Amino acid sequence: MKSILSFIIIISFTFAGCEDSPADWVPKTVDEDDSISSVQLNGTHLHVEAHGDPADPLVVLLHGGPGDDIEYMSKFWTDSSGLADQFYVVGYDQRGSGLSRRHDADQLSLDDMLSDLEAIIEEYQNNTISPILIGHSWGGMLATHYVNEHPEQVSALVLLEPGPLSDAMREKQNTPNLTSSEMISDWMWGRRILSLRDHETLDLYMMIGWESIHRAAEQEPAFSRIGGLVVQTFSTGDFATSDFDFTTNLEQFSAPTLFVMGEGQDLSADFQEEQIAFFPNTQTFVEEGAGHMDIVWSRFENTAPVIKNFLLTETR
Repeated sequence: MKSILSFIIIISFTFAGCEDSPADWVPKTVDEDDSISSVQLNGTHLHVEAHGDPADPLVVLLHGGPGDDIEYMSKFWTDSSGLADQFYVVGYDQRGSGLSRRHDADQLSLDDMLSDLEAIIEEYQNNTISPILIGHSWGGMLATHYVNEHPEQVSALVLLEPGPLSDAMREKQNTPNLTSSEMISDWMWGRRILSLRDHETLDLYMMIGWESIHRAAEQEPAFSRIGGLVVQTFSTGDFATSDFDFTTNLEQFSAPTLFVMGEGQDLSADFQEEQIAFFPNTQTFVEEGAGHMDIVWSRFENTAPVIKNFLLTETR
């Protein structure tokens, strides 16, 4: 019933001639609202949340997706058990996602995502200690890609149920990849019907279908905007049609790595066992009964102290 209602809502935008447009229902980006905290770098304009003392060690948060936003990781700086009292916490909406600038598909490559992260670190690094990366899901893949390219430039790494770190690991994942899933089939069918050509309509469609895209969670995490074109581009591009491997140089990465995992879903502890072996210096924590989103949202009060203790022990 909910999916039918969602479809009716979208149809109404396209054909009913109502006064509202998709742009009225989708949050404004940094290019449309200059009150949003942001930074311009690397040819883009990103929504950035920076909290804590800039003199403290830098922690960069990397959200999942690709296409999600940083809001569901906001407890790292808003919660009393978060990190902003001991670290300089910087989270950003990746290009094309959340409140950051929209880009066309030719500016949404894996290389673009990596160079944005490099630019963020350069912009906010103000400490003799190398930055700390915390990545969830796709963000864990991006963080691993960074340390694979720059193994000497990170002081500690926290991976919160990272996605598959290579094409070979993707083949071992317990669920079909995104392009073959029922959700994508339905989404592409809807796209043909609605002829989605503009960013706002595409974003609205993805936001309405948010629960279908994500794994089941105890509580629905906060989010602002799903980057529809980012989802589309990565579902049919970098991770769908070409090989990738973020593990080729990880033996050179000697900094401590913490894996935080839940149980029972496709990216949880059982799947991560083989990925943990790629890293020379690892610790693990399993939050019993937690799902993929729970470890950063509904179970944050359990996972956050483990993360903070790990970082204080390993970087101070």
